[in-house]
Amino acid sequence: MSNATSLMVKMAKSTSAIDAIRQDLVRCGFELEFQALEGNESSEGVIDEDALSEAAEEAWDELGWTETFVLIQQHNRVACKFLELARDSWRSKSIDELITLFSGELRENIEDALQEARESFCTDWRDENESNYTSPADVYSELTVSRDTRDIIECGSDQSVNGGEIRTCGPLKPMQFLSAATDLLNNNDFTVDHGCSFHIHLSIPGVNHAYGAKFQAEMIAYILDNKTRLPADVRSRLTSDPLDKYAKLRISEDKFTAIHFHRGFHTWEFRLFGNVSDSSDARRCLIIAIEALRWAYRVKFNMEKSLVSQEIMAQFEDVAHIARESDSSYAKVRRAVSVNAYNAA
Repeated sequence: MSNATSLMVKMAKSTSAIDAIRQDLVRCGFELEFQALEGNESSEGVIDEDALSEAAEEAWDELGWTETFVLIQQHNRVACKFLELARDSWRSKSIDELITLFSGELRENIEDALQEARESFCTDWRDENESNYTSPADVYSELTVSRDTRDIIECGSDQSVNGGEIRTCGPLKPMQFLSAATDLLNNNDFTVDHGCSFHIHLSIPGVNHAYGAKFQAEMIAYILDNKTRLPADVRSRLTSDPLDKYAKLRISEDKFTAIHFHRGFHTWEFRLFGNVSDSSDARRCLIIAIEALRWAYRVKFNMEKSLVSQEIMAQFEDVAHIARESDSSYAKVRRAVSVNAYNAA
């Protein structure tokens, strides 16, 4: 058994979220969105370059052109292979010329065209959307926090709110997470409303998580099964509010999913928690998120029976956007995470 697998099994065998924390099995981080910070009236702003660039790349990916170019390259390789097979039979100089074209110049032109198109699109997109990624320049300096907290946070912009976003830097131990959240929420007068969200990132040190539809479904199912344990305001994103476009209840690799696999950080990002009003809310969110991760591992290693039932899936469909979901890949994944399919896997 590899070390990573051993850690995952250890997580599954932990008796509770608190036990997992005590065994030092979890690393975490958060993103706190807010509409305003009392006392911060600066009209000047700074551009969140990282967020802007990431959003531009995501916008490009949504166009699907990368996949289109990949298909072109695949057809190109097939054509090249066909010509190589035909060369011995036809014995024509033009065949050699075509092979050279398909395997050399044409392939390079396709790759160059893709890169040029991506760069041009991202540049234009950044120019058009720059204002959406500008946040007050002095948010960081205006925060009332301890030195320890200041060392592990950064301030940036978020297009879904007017104020900005405070993010932790790097993976933290749960007690560091809670200390920073308490420091921020108890000592600063944030304007936080139903349009704000509290994202939690989770990982296991030493384990590079990968996306899994069944694993994702189990975590979402666990949250839905325990949603009454969340504060009312925090679970606001589990309603059919239009703001759910940023945290859709569906099984998908799309960023705007209730629980999203973040490939850049190799973390599971819990986007489905609404605004938090105090440190108690933050703690309850963290505990339930860890429980959901633990639950998914317990099902993975056959320690528990799957929660992904027809009843749970019906809750997905009853939420805005899901009933109208037409993506065939979603329907395919949804069938794959039925109870029978899961237990047979």
